[in-house]
This record gives sequence, structure tokens and C-alpha cells, in this order.
Amino acid sequence: MMLITSAVNKIFLDQQESRIVSLLDIRPMAMRPRVTITLDEEIYKELTNIAEEQERTPANLAAYIVTKAIKEKNKENPQNKEVL
Repeated sequence: MMLITSAVNKIFLDQQESRIVSLLDIRPMAMRPRVTITLDEEIYKELTNIAEEQERTPANLAAYIVTKAIKEKNKENPQNKEVL
């Protein structure tokens, strides 16, 4: 984002969406639960490579993978959602 300052407000040019965004339009993200994981170096490198290919952060990709796995597991076994 490119920063343009104004006397009243800070305004950003969002280059991805080609629109001007005011700081007043930016709302803090609701706090969501967080998880910390430890990965083998090889897995982390692979995660990072895939994330770069998809223009995501490794954390965003990991969250997507976990969410997708849980949704698929729940489709296969809707009675027992606690067991992976």
C-alpha cells in the first residue's frame, strides 16, 4: 500500500484493489483463537514454498489446510466430530 497523508486522516492506495482506503474504513480483526505448532524443517520449507506460490503467508496456508482437513473428516463421519 502506498501512504498518502492528509491533514484530517491517513489515506492508503490499495494497489491490489485499485481503490483508496481510509484508516477510518479499517476495522481491527476480531480476536480469533491461535495455535502454535512445531514442524520439521522439511515440512516448513514445503509449506513456505506452497504459500509463496499461492501468494499467502505460511500461517494462512496452514490454517486453510487444517480447516479443510477437519471439514472433510466431518463429512466422512458426521456422528463423531471429536475424533480425527
